Amino acid sequence: MTMPADAHGVKARLRRAWTRFGRSTSQIHAESLERQAEAAGADKLTDCLVRSEVTLVGQVTVLVLTPGATGRGLEADLDDGTGVVRLVWLGRPAVPGIVAGRRLRVTGRLTLSGGRRTIFNPRYQLLSD
Repeated sequence: MTMPADAHGVKARLRRAWTRFGRSTSQIHAESLERQAEAAGADKLTDCLVRSEVTLVGQVTVLVLTPGATGRGLEADLDDGTGVVRLVWLGRPAVPGIVAGRRLRVTGRLTLSGGRRTIFNPRYQLLSD
């Protein structure tokens, strides 16, 4: 017995829905961020080498101002769906448009600082949601 062509499409959609049902919200969100970064032509953080120039697209998840003489300035965590990189703007108490939840395209040299992947003073572009 053969199935109509439309039935195959329905089965495929049901299979995707069932697969999606078994994943957590955070996994679905990470996959969405990864797809958006790929569509924008950005690098995947997991594929980037330390000391290389990278361009990443992701969402700001954490924003921290480190005040005082020992503080570095504004720090943000950017999640591209494959990992998180710390962005540090030295000596800046604020950067226009950078808020938690905002999507960004950043470019800079990937380093390790305190055991975390970090980009100091990245060039950035605010992206629409």
